[in-house]
Amino acid sequence: MANIPQPFSADIRLPIDAAGQGARDASTIARGIGALAAGADQAYAPILQKQQQQEQLVEKTNLLKLQRNVEDAAIRGYEEISSRPDFAQLSTDEAISELDTNVEKLVDAELDRLGKEGPERDYLREQALNTKRVATARYGLGEANSRAKIDDVNNTLISETNIISNRTYDNPDELAASLEELRDTYAVYGDVLGEKRINDAIRKAHPALIDDAVKGYINQGRFGDARALLNDKGAIKVTSALNADQRDKMLGDVDRAEAAVLRAQEKAAEEAAKIAAATSRVAGAWNGSVILDDRNKEDRDAVNTVFDQMTPALADMSEQDRIDTVADFVGTTKVVPDVIKSAIRVSKFAPPQQQAETAALVGKIDQLAPGLLESTTGLTDVDMARSTMINDMIAAGQPVNEAV
Repeated sequence: MANIPQPFSADIRLPIDAAGQGARDASTIARGIGALAAGADQAYAPILQKQQQQEQLVEKTNLLKLQRNVEDAAIRGYEEISSRPDFAQLSTDEAISELDTNVEKLVDAELDRLGKEGPERDYLREQALNTKRVATARYGLGEANSRAKIDDVNNTLISETNIISNRTYDNPDELAASLEELRDTYAVYGDVLGEKRINDAIRKAHPALIDDAVKGYINQGRFGDARALLNDKGAIKVTSALNADQRDKMLGDVDRAEAAVLRAQEKAAEEAAKIAAATSRVAGAWNGSVILDDRNKEDRDAVNTVFDQMTPALADMSEQDRIDTVADFVGTTKVVPDVIKSAIRVSKFAPPQQQAETAALVGKIDQLAPGLLESTTGLTDVDMARSTMINDMIAAGQPVNEAV
């Protein structure tokens, strides 16, 4: 074989074949390392994915907890603010602003605790403050504030309307002024109630004020003026403010009230005539021109009527004056009033002082009209003797409790 020189590799110490083999070995090693790295990445990927999922779950859980805490704070704030005594005096903006301030403080405190900063903090803050329940609490607080204002105004109007109503009742001729005052009173609260609600309220209040005026006329016995008002014959026309049922009811009230007054007057006249006749009858017995009989119903009725008129004065007398007055009345008329009969019959069951007074009365009447009580009240000899014994013991100085 010819002696041909061999080519050299870059490594002057190695022949070309040796250099090629080294490159192949390095490539193989590189491929092995790459495969090993790829295998490691492939093996670590599920772990990394699970770690990321856990981190996302933690973030989601933190957000949910934050939202729940904020929603609970919004609801508590709604309840606390809406239950304040001055709630109706707050403007709607003031009430909602106070709720927002309280909720935002809680959000910031929670985010500080979680260590959230920057865009992430801004995102979580926005998500926490804009849930449906928070929005509902804000809207509900605004609605509650509006209702509270209306309720507060309505309570004020009820009080002021009652004052106008009472004034109209006392001065029914001032109805026109009362209606004008009512309109002015409602107009003050136009910003709260609104024009339509005010007009509706005034329209509904008119019949009540008219009715107050009618009742005022009735109370004063001015039935003609009441009818004139309801028939538009007075200084003010009111029928346009009343429906047929309202007007008919008021006219009926006038008719019934007038009829009741007439009945009362008739009854009073009858009672006055009865008293006058009874007084005349008893006066005849007093002057000796008439003799009354306890067995005669008309005589008993006359005596009872006159004695009823005496009763208030008897209550103000001393015990002895009362005994003398009643005894003189019975002794003169020879008729025992029913109330005295009843008192004598039940006297033994009365307190000691009352028994003593009754015994003294019985003794006095028996002196002026002997036998009258036995024949008219059913007292027996034993009853009369008991009264005499009580009177004698008290006259002898025995204490009342022992005498009876």
